[in-house]
Amino acid sequence: MLKRSKNINFLYIAVVLFFTSCQTARYVPEGSFLLKKNTINTKVKKLALPDVSGVIKQKANRKIFGTVPFFLYAYNFGRRLLPKKQGGFLSNKLGESPVLYDANLAHQSVSQISQFLSNKGYFDNQVSFHTDTLGRKKNKIKVVYDLIPGIPDTIVEISHTIEDDHLVSAIKAMYREKRYRSKIVLKKGILFDVDRFEKDRDLITKYIKSKGYFSFKKEHVSYQIDTTYGTHKLKVIQNISKEKRTIEDTVLDMPHRVYHIHSVDVLHHPEDSVSYTDSCLSFGEAMLKKIKPSFLKQNIFVLKNEKYNIENQNLTYSKLLPLKLFRQVQMSYKDISAPTDSLGHLDVSILLPTLPTNLLEVEFNGTHTVGNLGISSNINLRKKNIFKRGEILTFRGIIGLEAQGNNSNNTLDLSAQESVAGVFNTLNYGAEISILNQRLLLPFVHLSYRNIIQPQTEFILKYNHQLIPIFKRDIFGFTYKYAWQYASKNAFSITPIDINLVRIPTQSFKDTIEALGNPYLQNTYQDHFLLGSKIQFRHSKRTLLEERNSFSYELGFESYGSLLNLIYKLSNPNPVNTTGEFFGVQYAHFTKFNVELKQYQIINRNTRMIYRAYLGLGVPLANSSALPFEKAFFGGGANGLRAWKIRALGPGSFYDPTISSFFRIGDMQLESNLEYRFGISEMFEGALFVDLGNIWLYNKDGNREGADFSFSRFYNELAIGSGLGLRIDFTFFLVRFDWGLQLREPGLAKGERWIFQPKQQFETTYNTSYKIGSNLNIGIGYPF
Repeated sequence: MLKRSKNINFLYIAVVLFFTSCQTARYVPEGSFLLKKNTINTKVKKLALPDVSGVIKQKANRKIFGTVPFFLYAYNFGRRLLPKKQGGFLSNKLGESPVLYDANLAHQSVSQISQFLSNKGYFDNQVSFHTDTLGRKKNKIKVVYDLIPGIPDTIVEISHTIEDDHLVSAIKAMYREKRYRSKIVLKKGILFDVDRFEKDRDLITKYIKSKGYFSFKKEHVSYQIDTTYGTHKLKVIQNISKEKRTIEDTVLDMPHRVYHIHSVDVLHHPEDSVSYTDSCLSFGEAMLKKIKPSFLKQNIFVLKNEKYNIENQNLTYSKLLPLKLFRQVQMSYKDISAPTDSLGHLDVSILLPTLPTNLLEVEFNGTHTVGNLGISSNINLRKKNIFKRGEILTFRGIIGLEAQGNNSNNTLDLSAQESVAGVFNTLNYGAEISILNQRLLLPFVHLSYRNIIQPQTEFILKYNHQLIPIFKRDIFGFTYKYAWQYASKNAFSITPIDINLVRIPTQSFKDTIEALGNPYLQNTYQDHFLLGSKIQFRHSKRTLLEERNSFSYELGFESYGSLLNLIYKLSNPNPVNTTGEFFGVQYAHFTKFNVELKQYQIINRNTRMIYRAYLGLGVPLANSSALPFEKAFFGGGANGLRAWKIRALGPGSFYDPTISSFFRIGDMQLESNLEYRFGISEMFEGALFVDLGNIWLYNKDGNREGADFSFSRFYNELAIGSGLGLRIDFTFFLVRFDWGLQLREPGLAKGERWIFQPKQQFETTYNTSYKIGSNLNIGIGYPF
């Protein structure tokens, strides 16, 4: 008890030293002021005003949770209390020097705010500022910006002046076309906003260039503002001018002309000479030696004799770049029409220098598999474009070590549980050969690839040996799958054939499972054969560069063993054994479904909220009583309920601290996560999170009471954990530390599951005091 008291006193002293001895204005020079904060003072409801804080020139020191100037504390703490080396790191790397008030920047901010408000339609705004000194020593200052924005001007009428009669029908068509009409931002009844005019110019330019007007530029679109229409009412006149063209040294205003593609040359290098021409494209001699024309035509949409369309140009780039066959994709246009021609003509050159076809890679990686850390080495030999249609043939060898936890007090006397190398107790090695074809190889089907993005057909043949704590297994597999994206937001993956033969050669482990007398575990951990299919669909509007709210979801369905079961039943009308086998090995028979929903809510530039919900269900069918180990669900780990170690939770309310974590698997999983992410610095990010969920069995298990799913009690069997996270962004990858605390353990008796409830029954049953569970996860990338 004395030792614990000393630890508490030490922690208390450290916290007091950090937050009190590091007074925020400690290192403010005499005669200067620490900028404490900026405040916007206005009688207008802030929701009715645009956010002007972003244009203020001088910002106060950053704060976490909106109130704590942590980085200024770190700077002062490093300067005052720590040795020079450590203090230098705190002050210069993590810390932030005090922001000293600058009156010139405050005056500039007034001008910036006034201009910003004018750009948003508040033309009669008045902006000024004053300061208030704060603190006992009066060496801190608050800058108050006083805003009288006035009444904003509203656009009440929009008219169009189109000098070029050729464009009148195009503009009218744009307003009728649903795809563009929904994007129009300049409308009657909205407040004046300069940004809307710029977006309107971009939209019109894109549309007109998609109708063949190659030479049209957004400078041809301008606006006049009529302020005499009424008080705080504006009339906008949109002008679309003619094209200026030089004819006999005279610059004339000429109608815009539609351009057609005269020729398209696909070349390997600038000196490549055209040697083959078809109805759509011409190919250089060197290009033909590298890639088949039919494959290139699948991915090029700028075609001879067609009207110019900027969308076809962008589509071609989006198709060719992801192939990873070319050093660069360069498309250039040459206007070959005379100034007096009514129609324009373009010669197009597409330059596609190829990358080396043979590639040998030796990789040494730190691995992160559902919370287990390890190291691995891969040897990859790739040969690209083997049949001149973008195929990639890969030979891969892999060996890896992993620290995989058992999470129990039970130690089975098996050699496989022993350490392989130091802290690593899992060994994985294998080989794989695959061929990736960047088309969808569908027999008797001809596809148009215009709306299909990154189509792939892949064949994989693999062998893998795994030495896992408490057992070994060999996996032989073959996979045939399709993958593609549609409209950039929808991704599909269909695996018509997935074959795996799983052998468990550890006889001592088999004997142990047999001795337990548990049919569920016997069915889970046994030699088995898998033959089935998988379908996966993902919808996401989120990209790494987008700073907006987004919603995504993923659906998956798997079915294994149904075809084999049908064959077995037809070929064995009067079976001797009720368990079907394929070449002497029982085949797994089940269906599996999962759905995942994610919502990303952007609060501000450095803060976001993420909501996630996941449901997975596996249904064992006629030839199986449980999902095989590799297809089963588990709880805990770095990407799920982070307060529990991987496979340390459930199933259901079943609880036995001596059972191996490899027996804590289930047929169903329900999980929900809430995570609040906030920026700390350019490199560091913090997080607060709450996780909820559990796993269950589909069928009852007489040896594990409460492990099966029941609608009448599942909500009382939900585990709840919460914790803190720290993320370090190294640009190319993100390292994540998440510490979770178990708030509710569903395996305990009713009345003892919450962290604050006494644990009398637990302590009586197990003759030991209950330790509140927590877990530190180290991961690569975000959990979701």
